[in-house]
Amino acid sequence: MAEAGSFAEKVKQQADIVRVIGEIRPPEKGRAEFQRPVSVPPGKDPSFQCASVKQMYYCFGCHEGGDVFSSS
Repeated sequence: MAEAGSFAEKVKQQADIVRVIGEIRPPEKGRAEFQRPVSVPPGKDPSFQCASVKQMYYCFGCHEGGDVFSSS
């Protein structure tokens, strides 16, 4: 995790994860986060979530997540 006030933290604040991912595929507004169904595997339930407060994303379908710098 980036330290408060570090260069990485400043980039994260300016490159909002919701906006970055929204350029690829616009998310739908969920309860507390932005979410949407993923296309692989196809489904109707929102399994991809993107949290603007935490600046992180996670897919419950493929178990991938990360921030604007990295993914797991």
